[in-house]
Amino acid sequence: MISPSLPALLAELADAIGLPAALAIAHNRGGQMVYIPQPDHLPDSHWLVETVGMDAARTVAALLGGGCHLIPLGPTGTRATIKTAIADSLQRGLSIAQIVAETGVSRRTVERHRAVLRQG
Repeated sequence: MISPSLPALLAELADAIGLPAALAIAHNRGGQMVYIPQPDHLPDSHWLVETVGMDAARTVAALLGGGCHLIPLGPTGTRATIKTAIADSLQRGLSIAQIVAETGVSRRTVERHRAVLRQG
């Protein structure tokens, strides 16, 4: 096992494709539910291929393919930075999905911050 401090799925990916590739997946899709196809249905234009390359993407697809998975966030910025980014994104009128993609936090985190901002 590469890092016991990583969420289980990221640690599993790090063992299979290396820590930098696993962290790239977390950076690009952390906090999002994603579909990972089987290796033989993995197109060159798939986000996973664009993120880690075809060889690593095929390894991930062999490990997780054929289903949807919630990609953990992994190591991210400070809470204050995230809170500010979410508040700014909400003020700009972005959707929850857009904020998740932009900030790298989970959908639930954005929903909680939005609820707190509406109350206060």
